[in-house]
Parts: sequence; C-alpha cells; structure tokens
Amino acid sequence: MEDELAGFIHVITGRPSDDKGKNKCVAEDVLSEFFQNELLVVTIHLNRYEVRRVLVDTGSSVNLLPLDVFNKLGLDKNNLVKVFYLLMELGDKTVVVLDTINLPLVLGDEKHKQELYAKFAVVDISLAYNVILGRPVLNSHGIVINMDAIRLKLLSPGGLAVVRGKQKST
Repeated sequence: MEDELAGFIHVITGRPSDDKGKNKCVAEDVLSEFFQNELLVVTIHLNRYEVRRVLVDTGSSVNLLPLDVFNKLGLDKNNLVKVFYLLMELGDKTVVVLDTINLPLVLGDEKHKQELYAKFAVVDISLAYNVILGRPVLNSHGIVINMDAIRLKLLSPGGLAVVRGKQKST
C-alpha cells in the first residue's frame, strides 16, 4: 500500500433535527448518554485517505461505510458486491444493505502500523460518524479495546500498534 495520503475525510454527516426536536441521525451525545462512558472514536487510513470520526462499536455486527463517504474515497462502484440483508435498530430505523466491499485499512502510527482488510456494508443513510468499525474487524484481527485509556491495540510487524481515541472536548 502506498504511504502517501490522497486527502482527508473529516465531514460530519447527518441531518438537522426536525421541528419536533427528534434527531434523524445517530448523534454522539445521545450515544454517550446512553452508554454513560466515552465512545471510542478514532482516525484510520482507508483507501489512502485519513478518515476521522470513526466509531469503534463492539455492539455492531457489521462494519458500516456510508455511501457519501464511499464516494469521497474515490471508490469504484464496480467493486461493490451485491447483497441483500437488513440492519435492525440502526438509530430509529431498519436499513437495507444492498452492497458490500472489501477494503484495506491501516491502523496505528508511523512507528507501528498494521494494514488489514475488512468487509464493509455500504449504506445510503446519514450517520454521525464517517465509518463504523464493528465486531467483524475487531474479532477477526484480534484487536483489543481499552476503554479506560480510550484506545485500541493490535499486533503489527514492528510491535504493538496503538490507536488513541479522540476524547470529547468539554
């Protein structure tokens, strides 16, 4: 994989509240209040882009890539694999997944990093995060999460790769 970054993805996707005040996208404050802990939000490299606002979600049974982020990454729709399944309880709705894609992602820093491959469900919905990394990538690559330190760790060829989470500013 080429080390040079093609760009940055740092866009918060989602919609404003409707007139009743009900949020139409999964919001960070709602999730933080629900879990009453910090969320693990990290930065990863995906398709030579640095992608910020990536939620590490041990409760998610899939890795999610919103269609708008897919497009910003410059990915080819011909590489999508057609599937059909439902994601239940994503926010307040059920979402149909029509496509998946296997992508390389890099976790870690310059000294210790690991390139992995992960299957992402591409969904045409707005999320509060650019990507959601769920149990499939965490379990298949032996990634360990330390919520007290707000970081994840995994083995890399050069040693232990650490990805520090972004703490909420108060």
